[in-house]
Amino acid sequence: MCIITILTVYSIIASHGLKLDLLLHSKHNMIMKYNRWFVRRAVASKDGYQGDIIFVTIHGANKDQVEKKIGIAVKVSKILSFNTTKHSVENLFKQEIFFYDEVFPAFESIQKDIENKFKPYPHCFKSFSYRYGLIFENLRTSGFQMLDKDIPMDFNHCKAVVEVFGKFHALSFALKNHNSEKFDRLSKHSRDLSRKHSESWDDVTGIRYKKAMQEALDLLKEKGDILLSEEMEKVVSKWKDKFYGYTDGGDPQAENRITVKLIDWQLADVRTPVYDICLFLYSSCSDFRNFDELIKIYHGSLTTFLEVLGVSPEVFTFEDLQTHLIKYTPFMIIHLPFLLKFMFNDGTLNVKEDDDEFAIGLPLLKKDLYYNRLKQAFQYYYITYKFDLIFHRTGPLIGQPRGYAFVTYKDSEDAIKAKSALNNTLVGQKNILVAWAHSVNTLQKYKTFRKQVRPRAKS
Repeated sequence: MCIITILTVYSIIASHGLKLDLLLHSKHNMIMKYNRWFVRRAVASKDGYQGDIIFVTIHGANKDQVEKKIGIAVKVSKILSFNTTKHSVENLFKQEIFFYDEVFPAFESIQKDIENKFKPYPHCFKSFSYRYGLIFENLRTSGFQMLDKDIPMDFNHCKAVVEVFGKFHALSFALKNHNSEKFDRLSKHSRDLSRKHSESWDDVTGIRYKKAMQEALDLLKEKGDILLSEEMEKVVSKWKDKFYGYTDGGDPQAENRITVKLIDWQLADVRTPVYDICLFLYSSCSDFRNFDELIKIYHGSLTTFLEVLGVSPEVFTFEDLQTHLIKYTPFMIIHLPFLLKFMFNDGTLNVKEDDDEFAIGLPLLKKDLYYNRLKQAFQYYYITYKFDLIFHRTGPLIGQPRGYAFVTYKDSEDAIKAKSALNNTLVGQKNILVAWAHSVNTLQKYKTFRKQVRPRAKS
């Protein structure tokens, strides 16, 4: 970060095509009461390649000559020298502006009867569609702090975030329930913007994820995790064709103390709730032994707020959530290496404009932190969803012994590897029933096991 003098802040904002007086005198925001003001200081932040953020502190007085101070954050897209990426960045900003101008007001409208509206995002004073910029409240002036990305989040912080995700996703379900026409219109527009973003990148989206995943697999081998690397490579091979036709997901980051605010909505879209939950937990959770509990907390928050909004929790049951976890988690895993590279990056770009692939390269920084976070997530996925297994935390059949997970593998070799991987691991605390085949054989072994554990009472 660098401190920018008062004299230069106007030229900086003007160079981005924005006029600060539009913000200060707009009838749509609270700053209009100020009849004299000046910029005390501004701080430029380098936090990513897609945009610049300028933090501005404005001092002024209202009509009663009461001194006030307001902190704002000016976020504008960068001017990049190569057309493909330029168009992509513009589409990202269009998506974020769309969410602040259209989606969030729609969410607030369905809370008209709620005294304290749930708004887990910073207040946006103004957006600039002609220059792709937004002006927000500076959350730091309200006491929020950005958590250190180098340190995984403990249970309490994860709990706070998943509770916010639950309530936020409930707003989407409620909007669809109360005003399906508006929901469909907003969804279509959001998908159109996402499609334009994907088209502007052509094949670069697939290239960057492939590159990041290959780097991750190579790093695992380099560190001696040969088996884990080989098995995750099988996962990638199985899912990659389906994945590369899958729409990119949102990029909400969490600022947390006691209250949580979600920022960066450039990749937000309509998709399974599992996207947000899995990417957050797999990238940020410090202890995967809490994963199941956090999933339950998330769903509890979702259903509770659905009832507040007058919507039946049956629109997305816990069984629905489990089904989505099994179905969509592989897509999240393929996203993960690239996401972690972003998390541990300082905004540095390696761009090859003359490259036929026209890909953006992010240097792999903080290699040890990246490796530890990646390995923990891959291990958990490997144990929980590995191969073609069917994994039901609540049991596939009525009467399954409490505390037992039911796992089905294609062959005995897979089962042996899984049992070996379970030794001395976080999932090793569970009692695992490994069936060596499918269908009838699996069911028969399960019935035999049930009789051994829970013999019938004698008449």
